[in-house]
Amino acid sequence: MFSRNKIILILQTIVLLILLLTYFISIDLSLNTNNSIWILCLVFISFSLLILRKEYCNEIKQQYVRVMPVFLFAYCIVYFQLHIDYILGNFDETNTRFWVNTKIVPKSLAISAIGFVSFIIGYSYQLSNVTTKAIIHKKHSTFPLKIFSLVFLFGMFITINPLYVLGGYGLFDMGDFARYFSILFELSITALIVQNVINLSTSNKQDYTFIRYVLSFGLLPLLLITLYLLVVIISGDRGPLIYLSMAFISSFIVLAKHKLSKLKIISSIIVVSFIISGLVSIRSNRTNTSFFNKVYTGITEGVKPYKALRGIDSFSNSTLELATSVRCLHNTVHNVPSNDGYFLGRFQLFQLMTVIPLGQLVLTDLYNLKRFETTSERYITYLAGGTDGSEGTACVADLYLDFGLLGVTIGLLLFGFFIRFIEIRSLSKNTPSLIVLSCYIVFCQYAIYIPRSSILLNVRNIIWVIIIIKLSQLITNFKFTPYNEK
Repeated sequence: MFSRNKIILILQTIVLLILLLTYFISIDLSLNTNNSIWILCLVFISFSLLILRKEYCNEIKQQYVRVMPVFLFAYCIVYFQLHIDYILGNFDETNTRFWVNTKIVPKSLAISAIGFVSFIIGYSYQLSNVTTKAIIHKKHSTFPLKIFSLVFLFGMFITINPLYVLGGYGLFDMGDFARYFSILFELSITALIVQNVINLSTSNKQDYTFIRYVLSFGLLPLLLITLYLLVVIISGDRGPLIYLSMAFISSFIVLAKHKLSKLKIISSIIVVSFIISGLVSIRSNRTNTSFFNKVYTGITEGVKPYKALRGIDSFSNSTLELATSVRCLHNTVHNVPSNDGYFLGRFQLFQLMTVIPLGQLVLTDLYNLKRFETTSERYITYLAGGTDGSEGTACVADLYLDFGLLGVTIGLLLFGFFIRFIEIRSLSKNTPSLIVLSCYIVFCQYAIYIPRSSILLNVRNIIWVIIIIKLSQLITNFKFTPYNEK
């Protein structure tokens, strides 16, 4: 006899098959309301089935701050918000800046929906509760990690472009060295968070509040993070604020097994929306006025991230800029495979090569490739007529460029299965292994960003976080620094 979850999984598969049929029908369609409503209804059915699914893992029940909910929330914004606005009459088909070509929009929407359902099927596949073995971790001093963070932040400060700091995000380049130091600083802070969770989990104290947990990092890391966030916020960049906040929140949940109430989550979303709207106002203001003038203009005149969006009143203006990332998929489907063939894994390989310093450069020279042929964001920017990856990418477009619809279906199905795997092992009663914990915290950090980037981007981050932790542990094992943790 079939259980509820098996029946739901069968129904999800049926929805996927209907979407695949819709995809082949949509190839010859132009943008129209009826087709958009039909596909979005199938997406809604799939999401409803996910909610009806019985959760066997007690630690995941009513735990809304984890990778899957955040990823699906951002996915719906990126791939479905403009379509909902189109149905509501807020966004018409004449806006080719984002539709690119109305004849490929139904096909793109069907691809997005197939990716959505594939992820849910992959996530739902592991039906029974998974027991995790207890792992005995050894405490290590976080002093080397704090020194790494200090050095990387200092390196960023002495190499950063001053014009970038003064509200110049999107106007001026921060500088290559400053960008590398910035990435290394964020990774060293993530490594510090992972190591701190391991250290605290070995103690007998289990009554941590979020404030006590944050204070356990000590004065120096908190001061460094404050200085770093101050610089990036003034520049108009909102990413690091979200990533580091999610790292602290997700790691606290892993440690304390604390479940946030729906009221706290909704309140946090509202506050974050206002902050993001303010930062969008800063970065979209291209005048050379001061930071505070840009903030004032954003409050008094509203958020206008693109000229093509001026005069448009979305049902969710605070997420409208993120929603416009769907243009990456539209540019992709418009050109591939009609003008260019599939890249057969090249972009995924180049993404993995970011783990090795200068790895992409070596491959580029080895195969005599042009710069725009090395990553999906550069290729999509080339298609849009931009330069140096400014157009960005999207996870569905990234998979589609390499392997077409099959790549989107299998890629997101496997990604859903993997996310389920690390969630169960990270949120169970036992502290997960270093690799699983690093994977979980990194994917939580960037869950809201993954739909408008590459999934494999986080592989580099995870490997470098583990390398930084192992290097720190190696230093402490040689007793170059005394262990003095609270």
